[in-house]
Amino acid sequence: MKILIFFLYLVMGFADMFCSLIAFKFAVIEGNPLMSFAYRHGWFIPLKISFTVLIGLGLAYFYPKKPKIVWFVIYLMLAVVIYHAWGLNQLETIWPVHDTIQSLPTNVYLA
Repeated sequence: MKILIFFLYLVMGFADMFCSLIAFKFAVIEGNPLMSFAYRHGWFIPLKISFTVLIGLGLAYFYPKKPKIVWFVIYLMLAVVIYHAWGLNQLETIWPVHDTIQSLPTNVYLA
């Protein structure tokens, strides 16, 4: 079960990272101040991967002791990924991906 917990969090963490990277193409600003700082300085991907792996290992370690809390964190991360997918879908309806790069205004702050 520990491997399943680690794998679930890893998959959702990477989905969160990829959704964030796609959202940045739409000029969406990162809401987490630490990750926003990391993105501006080119550390977003290494930091996100490191945090995802460390949190996944921590969840796997604590699963036997606190399974309810671990499942809460898993469901919370699932909600974050669903929210990202929904948000990207909404952006796509108002600003198609194929037009994103060519039509970005020059004064848009890109995080």
